Amino acid sequence: MQIRVSKLRDALALVEMAVPRKKSRLPILSSVRFGGGAIRATDLNIEVTVKLAEAEDEGLLPCRWVLDLLARVPGTDMVTVTWPEGDKAVKLAFSSTQASFPTVSPADYPPV
Repeated sequence: MQIRVSKLRDALALVEMAVPRKKSRLPILSSVRFGGGAIRATDLNIEVTVKLAEAEDEGLLPCRWVLDLLARVPGTDMVTVTWPEGDKAVKLAFSSTQASFPTVSPADYPPV
């Protein structure tokens, strides 16, 4: 997935309200699910979904870690997000920076 940093940052900020603030019994809830042209977050009580055309690939991003990183990148930059098959890390690549974050299969995300 390739997307402008400001667009990804804005979408994540909208769904962040459904990401548990405290450590959850289900650590996967700290992630946002991408796929089908939308991103989704839930704390099992509420769900927030934001349409995002670029979010066709299935995968999970750790919401707050990625938002913290995106806050330090110019909004006009492009970011490439890849979820390599069989890999346990999602990769983000910017013009001059790369980052990877641990992730799990989106199939493990609770149905929302």
